[in-house]
Amino acid sequence: MVNRSLTKTVLIIEDEADIYYKEATPESSERAIEFYQRRVNSLNAGNVRASLKTNITNVLRRRGVGWLDQAHEKATEAINEFESTISESEKETNLEYASCLNIYGLSLYSQGKYDEAKTFFRRSILIKNNMGDVNGIAESENAFSLALTQEGRRLLTAGHKDQAIEKLVEAVEHARAAVEARRKIGNRRGYAQNCRNLAWPNSELMKISDSEDKIKEYFFKAKDGYTAGLSTWLRITPPPPTEIVTFTNILVALYNDFCRQIDDQEAKKKWTLEGLHAYHRLLVELNLIDKARSETRAPTAQQNLHAIKELLSTMGLSEERERAEELIALLGFSS
Repeated sequence: MVNRSLTKTVLIIEDEADIYYKEATPESSERAIEFYQRRVNSLNAGNVRASLKTNITNVLRRRGVGWLDQAHEKATEAINEFESTISESEKETNLEYASCLNIYGLSLYSQGKYDEAKTFFRRSILIKNNMGDVNGIAESENAFSLALTQEGRRLLTAGHKDQAIEKLVEAVEHARAAVEARRKIGNRRGYAQNCRNLAWPNSELMKISDSEDKIKEYFFKAKDGYTAGLSTWLRITPPPPTEIVTFTNILVALYNDFCRQIDDQEAKKKWTLEGLHAYHRLLVELNLIDKARSETRAPTAQQNLHAIKELLSTMGLSEERERAEELIALLGFSS
């Protein structure tokens, strides 16, 4: 006989875990892991346990560098449990298993094992395509793009520029597939994040292009991705402050990198001032000073504003340079 009271209790535990998971703060991450683990402990075996471990992996992975080894260990537990509890035929239709393949691939990606990661992304995409899971396809296409972008960066560091370009161009195609899937189903948060990952390989292609025409081509493609993501976050009520700050920082860093690469003085002025305006909006209009100050992941607001100040100095724009210094002071830093 089913213990309905126990069943209700464990489902409430899982629901609470999902709530904390979606908040995505350090405190809520701890709570999410705690609740998911309680749910795992309430079960003896099976694909539900494996799916919950997949969720724990994702929480750990999103917590950052110090948690990636632990995330990989939990992902390995999850995929092994799936492999031992579902049949070969079930693997072709089980979307939770497909999700686990994707998260396991991401755990490999975080350890620099890009070729292995892509194998799992392909398997995940195949299942999701067969089942018509558009949102799931976007998740795996986006992950594939991340792996290719990092692979391209690694090849460039090793001196293999032509191969790096091939990987980055391929990354753009996978990222575009993810963006289109998110747009198709109206997933605004996923769309915003995937726009960022479409912009990233384009920004890397901009940095390694030899001609100013190519630099400008990739700049505008990257800018369109970052601005599409940022404008999407701004349309959400209330706008999520972490994402607003992060997207402003990476967008302005793109402006600064572009200005350092080109000789066109009018374009330099236009995009340096555009970066200055972006921080005026962030710090003065949106009043996200505390959030911008506390965001320490590079590129930071402070780093970008110092770069803007130097660019304005080289162009002899003293009045605008003073405005940059005022914004740096507003953040609580010396200029």
